[in-house]
Formats: sequence, structure tokens, C-alpha cells
Amino acid sequence: MAASITITLEVRVSTQKKDKVAVTGAQHVLGAWDPAKVIFLKPRKSLQENDVWFTKITVGLSCKTLDYRYLVCRKFNSTGGDDVDETHIIRHWESGIECRHKTIAELGQSNTVDVYGSFEPDKRMFIDQGWLIDETEVQLRFHKNPIRMFRKRDAANSYKVKCSSVNLFHDAYPRQDSYAGQNLGYTAEELFDRVIHASNPLIRVSALGRYWNKEQSVYGMSMSSDDYMFYKLRTYELDSHGIKVDFYSDVSDQTTAPTLLGYTNILPLHLDSGSGSLVLAVTGSHGLPIGQVTVSYLVCKPMLNLKYDLEKSFTQYWNRCRPTLEIGHRGLGDTHHSDFNTKSQLEDDIKHENTLSSLITAGQSGADFVEFDVMVSKDKVPVIWHDFKVSILLRKRIKGKHRVYHIPVHELLLSQIQELRVDFAKENADIDHTDMHESVDQLTSRNNLSPFPTLKEALDAVDEKIGFYVEVKYPQRVYGTKQLEEGLESYFERNTVLDPILDVLYRHGRNRRIVLASFDADICMMARIKQNCYPVIMLIEDLGSKQPFYHDVRTQSIRSAISFARSEKLLGLSVNAGALLRRERSLLEEILNENLVCFVWGPEANRPEVREELKGRGVHAICHDEIGSSEYQSVLRAGDEEKLTILAEEYQKYSAPVSPDPNGSDSSSSEGLLTKEQLTGLLLATGFSNPSPLSSSSNLVGSSLPVTGKLEKNGISESTIIVNGHQDTPSNGNDLHQTCSRVTLNDYTNDFY
Repeated sequence: MAASITITLEVRVSTQKKDKVAVTGAQHVLGAWDPAKVIFLKPRKSLQENDVWFTKITVGLSCKTLDYRYLVCRKFNSTGGDDVDETHIIRHWESGIECRHKTIAELGQSNTVDVYGSFEPDKRMFIDQGWLIDETEVQLRFHKNPIRMFRKRDAANSYKVKCSSVNLFHDAYPRQDSYAGQNLGYTAEELFDRVIHASNPLIRVSALGRYWNKEQSVYGMSMSSDDYMFYKLRTYELDSHGIKVDFYSDVSDQTTAPTLLGYTNILPLHLDSGSGSLVLAVTGSHGLPIGQVTVSYLVCKPMLNLKYDLEKSFTQYWNRCRPTLEIGHRGLGDTHHSDFNTKSQLEDDIKHENTLSSLITAGQSGADFVEFDVMVSKDKVPVIWHDFKVSILLRKRIKGKHRVYHIPVHELLLSQIQELRVDFAKENADIDHTDMHESVDQLTSRNNLSPFPTLKEALDAVDEKIGFYVEVKYPQRVYGTKQLEEGLESYFERNTVLDPILDVLYRHGRNRRIVLASFDADICMMARIKQNCYPVIMLIEDLGSKQPFYHDVRTQSIRSAISFARSEKLLGLSVNAGALLRRERSLLEEILNENLVCFVWGPEANRPEVREELKGRGVHAICHDEIGSSEYQSVLRAGDEEKLTILAEEYQKYSAPVSPDPNGSDSSSSEGLLTKEQLTGLLLATGFSNPSPLSSSSNLVGSSLPVTGKLEKNGISESTIIVNGHQDTPSNGNDLHQTCSRVTLNDYTNDFY
């Protein structure tokens, strides 16, 4: 039996009644970052150690360090009975890109108690909400005076509203045991615990305009007629659970218990559409209707085929110290809606928007990110295209003109979409081109100039060093009409749109920087809780018109968007430049003061002087059409090259001089040395963020480089690295530690975004 040592992990964390504290880590004894294999801690019982949780783990003597994080969970059992087949939901966890890293010697010291959310006196970790792993989240929204009581004595300006999960098929009702002949019925309290079991381990409430997202109280949350309240329930068994909504009087006297006025029930069949609005009767204690309530709902389902882990997360991270980033709008810019002559531009080999050629060239021209629009085809393939519809022209003319049919992209298969002949004429121009078909013949064979590339094709074709700013297209309800824009009433529900996009990004995104965005607030919220990897930005329309664009109140003002972004833990907002320059200048500072990242877009951002002003005011990124019009130096690429140079210089300080080979051969090929190419490959293997080929200025020839890193990434099962003149082969292909230098790769990967 191998020698081992037992150590204790302890953490001080403030918890609620049903919370369970757990730990996860890189080592197998800590679950290897798998959310399903976390190690649960036990609470200390003494008063002197209040809120301290601990566990003991045993590791081999060869283990010198531990990498780990803490998380807070709720255990869940659909039966409400024993703990058999019990699972858990992550309430929140220590996320971010850095984890706790301690030596076994440090952990062996007595009185070493970690503090949740802080791993150094001057460093705090992001405490992030848990994402959907196997559970489903149902959101209920109450807004615009949703409660109407029929009797005047019940009518009020505010009520307390409480939501509970109800097990519709639980066998917990009073019954007679046929064998023992004794009554096995439950008391009213037991019935509540089992049928309306606290069951749903996670019910949170947030309100637009208030920067909180918390659990409801015993009698629910106060709701006035002008509030916009969100109740969020997570469950593993949506098909067998309903939602009971109780309405209480909202008394100002804290010593008086609120009175239960009535209730309503929401059944699984009410939620079949994925989203919608319900008008339900409020039933009083006598069983008769006493009022009605209007409630909107949204069902967010997990990505069951994608297994995100707890190793690191970029959802809340952005390097705020670097210069403003440049984002290529649809690649090299908007071309469909610009003034240009279609035929002459085609002859000049124009790189049209949202094509692979445009995206590739934008990256080569200095763009840090490229922005493009993604929607899904009828067969659920993510394709890059801006408009919700395509215009189909019949070959036969009627009275000398073509007949045009506008067909939604989501009603066409990918093969049908990519077979279309596309006219790139200016929007709203008269369609009467006698040579239209001939002018686009060159685009009918699939190549980088072709429209409708797939998201996967873009991930494969565009340099991985170029970030992707992915706008997820989804039609919203138009203000004043409540109809979906462009009449798309039969559009896919949001899970159907998001899931294929997230799947492709997860499987083919590799080390690329990726930011998700949408004008649709629900798409932003769902993209945020379906995964724990990519940050999410909410796009805001130009709010200078007299009336809002969309019916959703969260999109109708920047302040509403700020509140929404804060409560849902979005990375930030992308605001129209015109709003910041002409009407809402102070709101940029308001966004930044709320610790939100601010992107800018819009026609005004195409002017160089506007971009310079916005950079001076501290925006984090600008999306514009002028990437190809002048020389740009990519901030991110320059940063990567600088990190490689610094890394090489620091390592060289510790390298032994190497005598020239008397035979005249290149000393860089000698055993014990790493060439530039080898170092670049090693950096890739160890998770370095987008290493560029080393420039000659790095001058690593003849250097011996000590390395600290991890080889588990990219499927490496066994690796031999030449370090300081000798071979070091990790015994399990996992951790490789050579601490000959004070510099580690982690020092150069923390500004990935």
C-alpha cells in the first residue's frame, strides 16, 4: 500500500438553512473538477467555529500541492424522503480563472481556515451563480399590475407572493396499510414537507430596478402594482411538479403575520410552449375564485450533452486594464445596407459581410474580435446571416419584373439555404436587375466568399487568435403591437435556438476568446445560466426615438438594462454610440460604476474621431465597419506576443549558457533545449492562451527553460518534456511541476479575455 497523508480542508462561509458546502479540485480525490463528484463538507458544531465547514482527504506522499475551489449547494430528492439517489444543485461557487493553490505543507499547518470567496488578503474570487447541469429552471414574471382581486376588501396596492414546488404524484396522502392495518397518514406539516416539499431546493427572486437576486422569505416577497418581479424555480422533474402561487396581504406591521388571501396553481401543461403568458384564477379559502393573476413564464432547459466543469470560468472576467479593443462589425463591415454598385463590387471581389472571407480578412487587418450574427436553420444548424428572412426571386417575370418572396431562414434546411443565389443589392432598392443571376454565379460554388457559412466553418477557418463576438438572433415583440418582429410568430422557442449554437461553440471553440450577445434579454439570461464558460453581453438599441423598439421593458432604457445585467450577472452591455454621445452621456459612467463592461456599436462608431472620444471615456470595445479602411494593431495579438517575449526573457535569466556546437549544427536542436517552435507547442499543451509563433527577438536558441504547467489539456495522455537537460515524464500525464523559475505560465494567462 502506497504511503499517504491525511489533511483537513476547512472554510468559513455564511450559509442558509438547507445549504451544503462542498469542495472540488484538480486531483481525483477532489473529483477532478467534475460537478457530479464534489466532496461535501461537514459543519463544525462548536459555537467558536460558527459557519466553519471541514472535510478530511487522503493523498499520496507524491502529491505536493492541491488546486481546489469551494461551492455551496442544495441537495435535492424528488420524493422528499430518504437520501437515496439524492443529487444536488449548485447555488453558487468560487469561479473565475484562478483557483486556490496550496502546498500540502501549508494545508498541514494547524488553524488554517480558508475564507469563502477570498484566497489571499488582497485577492477575491468571483462568487458566481450555478449553471444548469441536469436541472431545469422555470421563471415566472409578474409585472404591469398583474394581480386583480374581484372584491374591494381584497384589493390592495401590494401583496406578498410566494411560489412553491408541488409534487403532483407524491403518495403522501392519508391511507390505510392493508397488511398492518394501521393508519400511515401524515400530519399537515409532514404533508407540506413531502408534497409541497422545500423540495425545490432553489427558488430565487429578483426585481428589475433592484440589484438583488435572493431567496424568498416565509411569506414570499412584497410586490407592488408597478414592480417587475422574477421568480426562478429549479427542478429535476418538471413533468411531475407544479407550482403553487400563494397571495398574502402585505402588512406593514412586522409583528403581524400576513393573511393568506388565495392561491393559484401552474401545471406542467401550462408550460409546454417554453414561454408565454397565462391568466389564471386566484382561488380563495372557500374554493371559489376571488381574483385573477397574469403571469409570464419562461422555461430554460439544461445542455445535457455538454459537461462543463469547475476548473475555471470567464463569465465574469474581463481585463479592464488594457486599451479599448476593436471589433470588426460582421467582419469587414456592413455591406448589404451600404451604398455601392453591386456588379462592380462583385467584380472587385468584395468581401461581403458575414462571409468567411470578410471575417478572415478583418482578423488579418488588426481586429481583436469579429462580430457576426447567428441563427439556426430548419435542421438546427447554426448559420451566419443577419436578416431573419431571405428574398427569393422567381426566374419568371410578371409584367417585366421579378416576383419576390420573403422566406424566414429558420424555415429552410441548410442545404436549401446554401443553394440560394444571393443578390447583394442595397436594401430596399428596386429589384429589376436583368443580369442579377449572372452577377452572382461566382457565389454559387461554396467558398470563403459564399453567404451563409456555418458557425463551425467559421470556427475552423478564422485564426484562433481572433475573438468571436457572437450575436444570437432572436425576434422580439414589437412595442405597441406585441407581435414578433417581421411576423415570425412560428419561430423556434429559445432553447431550440441556443442549444445548437452552444453545442458548436463548446465542441469547436477550442482556446478562442468568445463573447455571446443578443438584443433579446431572455436569450442573454438563458445563455448565461446554460453554461459557465463564456461571458454574455446584452445589446441595447438606439433609444433616441420617441417610443421604444421592443415590448420588453428590460430593453427600453439603459438603466433598466443595467439593473437586469447586474441581477443576472451578465458581463456588461453593448450600447449604441449615438445614445452615449447625444442623449445619455452620463450613462457611460453609470455603466462603468456598476462594474459592467461597456461595448459600443452603431453608425457613429464608424467615425475615427468618435472612436477616439469613446476610447478616452473608457469603453472596453468598439464594434464598427472601418476595420479594413486603415492600419490597426491588434491589442490582443500584441499582448500575446509581449507575454511570450517576457516569458522567454524571464526564463533565460535562469538558463545555463550553451557552448556552440563545434560541428556547426544548430544548437537549438540539442537535447536539453527548447526551440521556439517547441516552446510554442509546449505553451499550447499547457493551456497558454493563444500563443503566437515566437519572434526572433525572443532569442530562445541556446536556452534551457524550466516549465510549470498542466498537460491534461488537449487530450495529452503521456508527454515527455526535455527540461534543464533531462527528461521529465509525468507518471500519469497530468501534472508536471518544475519549479526552477519564479515565473509560471499562469502569470501570463490571466488576461485571456
